[in-house]
Amino acid sequence: DFNQSVNRFSLDGKWESSIDGLDYNVNAGYSYFGYGKDDIYDVSGMGFSPSFKAITEQGGYLEAGLSLEMESNTSVSLDFGASLLHYNQITTPIWDVSAGRLIQGYRINNDHTHSLLSLTPHYDKKNNNLTTKIGARLDFQIDDKNKFNISPDVNVDWAASNFISAYAHFSGGIYQNNMASVFDNSHYFSPVVAYHNSILPLVMDLGVNIGPFKGASITVFGGYAKANDWLMPVYIGGFSSSMNHIMGAVDLDSWYVGIDAAYDYRNLFKMRACYKMAPQSYNKGFYLWRDRAKNVFNASVIVTPISPLDIMVDYEYRGGRCSYERIPSIFQQTEFVHFEHNRLSLGNTNSLSIGGLYRYDKRLSFFARVENLFNNKYDLLYDIASQGFTGMIGATYKF
Repeated sequence: DFNQSVNRFSLDGKWESSIDGLDYNVNAGYSYFGYGKDDIYDVSGMGFSPSFKAITEQGGYLEAGLSLEMESNTSVSLDFGASLLHYNQITTPIWDVSAGRLIQGYRINNDHTHSLLSLTPHYDKKNNNLTTKIGARLDFQIDDKNKFNISPDVNVDWAASNFISAYAHFSGGIYQNNMASVFDNSHYFSPVVAYHNSILPLVMDLGVNIGPFKGASITVFGGYAKANDWLMPVYIGGFSSSMNHIMGAVDLDSWYVGIDAAYDYRNLFKMRACYKMAPQSYNKGFYLWRDRAKNVFNASVIVTPISPLDIMVDYEYRGGRCSYERIPSIFQQTEFVHFEHNRLSLGNTNSLSIGGLYRYDKRLSFFARVENLFNNKYDLLYDIASQGFTGMIGATYKF
C-alpha cells in the first residue's frame, strides 16, 4: 500500500467600497499545494521500480468587479479575473512499444505555468417578481495551448406568486483543474500528474418550485451540460502504486432531471428528500458526478426536541456507479494513440448516518456522528474500497 501526505497553504484578501453609485471590489490570493511523498511503482513483469518526483503547485489569483447603478434596481457591471498556476513538472502517461513489447510509463516534462484571464460584462435588473442577469463570460487561456472561449452568464428568476416560482440559469467558462480540487475529489490519485484546463461551453439549469404551503414545498428541476476535456477518474492497469489512478480528460454531455421535496414543522422537525437521474456512458453523464452514478437519492430528517439539540438522520443511495479502464489499442510509430475503454463497476452506495449537535452557548457546540450504519461496501475508485462503518465526535468554538 502507498501512503501519502500533502502540504496545503492559502492566503486570501478582499477589499470593497463604493463612491457615487459605483461599487467596486478587489480579491486576491495565493495558494500552495504539494504532495509529501514521491511515487515508486513496479511495472508488472518488468522487474524494475523507477521513482517519480511528486507534483508541487503554486497559484495566485486576482479578481476585481465594478458595478454602476443606472436607475432604481438596474445596474451594469464588469467582472475581471486573472489566475496563474505553476508546476514543478508536467507528467503525462504514455504507452510505448519497445523491442516488440508494451511498456507503460510516464513522460516527464519541465516545469510548466498556465494562466487564465476572464471578463464578464453583465446587465442586472430587478422588479417586483422578476430578477434578470444578462451577460457573457470571455475566457482567455494562456499557455502552450492558447484558447479563447465565450459562454453565457444569464439568470432569470421569476416569482409568479407567493407559492410558485421558476428559474432558468445559463453559464459556462474555462475551469482550472488545480491540484487541490483533484485531491479533494479523491486522495488516491497519482501524485505525479498535473492537469490542463477543462471547458464548459454550456451549463443550463431549469426549475419550478411550488411552496412553501403549510411548511411543505416541492421543486422539479433539470438541465443540460456540455463539458470538454472534463476530468473523470480513469484506471490504468499494470502499475502497483497510485499510478493506477489518474484523471482522464473526457468530452461529456448529458441532460439530468430531479425532484426535491421538503417539509418543515415549526422549529421542531425538518424533512427533505431528493431524487436525481442522468444517463451514463463513457461520453455521457452529468459532469459533476465523478462516480458516474445514474440514480441518486438523498433523504434527511432533523429533529429538535429541545432548542439547543438537533438530532440528524441522513440517507444516500448512488446507483450505477462506475469508472473506466483505459486500454491502448492502436499505435503509430512507437506510441499508442487510440484507446478502448472498459467499464468497471464501483458498486452502489447505500449509506445511513445518524448524528447529533448540542449548542452549549452561542460559541461552544458539541457534535457526534456515526456514518454508514449498514457497513455498505463499495469502491471509492476502482479497487480502492471505502472505509465502511465510521464514527466521529468533536467540538466547535466560534471566536
